Amino acid sequence: RLEKDIRMRQVPSIQEQRLKLLIRSFIDTHVHVESTMMIPENLSRAILPWGTTTICTDPHEIGNVMGIEGVEFMLDNAKKSKLRQYVLAPSCVPSVPGLEKFGAAEIGRLLDMDNVVGIAEIMDYVGVINDTERMHSIIEEGVKRGMFLQGHAPYCTGKELAAYLIGGPVSDHESVSEDEVRAKLRAGMHINLRASSLIDSLSFLVDGCKDMPWRDFVSVCTDDVHAKDLLTVGHINKVVG
Repeated sequence: RLEKDIRMRQVPSIQEQRLKLLIRSFIDTHVHVESTMMIPENLSRAILPWGTTTICTDPHEIGNVMGIEGVEFMLDNAKKSKLRQYVLAPSCVPSVPGLEKFGAAEIGRLLDMDNVVGIAEIMDYVGVINDTERMHSIIEEGVKRGMFLQGHAPYCTGKELAAYLIGGPVSDHESVSEDEVRAKLRAGMHINLRASSLIDSLSFLVDGCKDMPWRDFVSVCTDDVHAKDLLTVGHINKVVG
């Protein structure tokens, strides 16, 4: 009886056991936190209840206003949330040729920070296609660190798309037609199907994937989503619902 009592005491109670569950959750593959008018820790409170556990963010909007200091704030504040937040270094701050404040040195500095996983949407696709010194040096900072290079190339097909891919970017969320989705998938590009508060082209973008035998390189994103939408209709759950 004493031996039995000892064995029973070694079995933890239900309250003492840590219950671990594996459940499906949502990932937003491209979003600007600033568009929600929230800071990262508050965005976490807004979208975790909707089932989003991970986001990949581009803080170029705060970068436009506050430079590297603003990006550092987003990184630090994200640590206060339960939401997994992967941050990309903004490549075009601002996205006006000739007025950019971030060059290769600034991008390199950002890429060496914790939780920065790559270079954000490389919007100067003309510069990439033409292999300008500025874009070449910025992309090189990511390439030599083996980091993710996020693309941004609307209306880009044919030779221009081939040149853009050779330049380094591997993804795109700016397709404007189902034919463009097909062309980019066939070229080996990862496609983010966008449904935002500003642009919702999901229906015809999905049509571009339907006849593709493999959809491993397809994901969804919100890009710019407003706080009211997060409150009333949700986040990625609304996109895939």
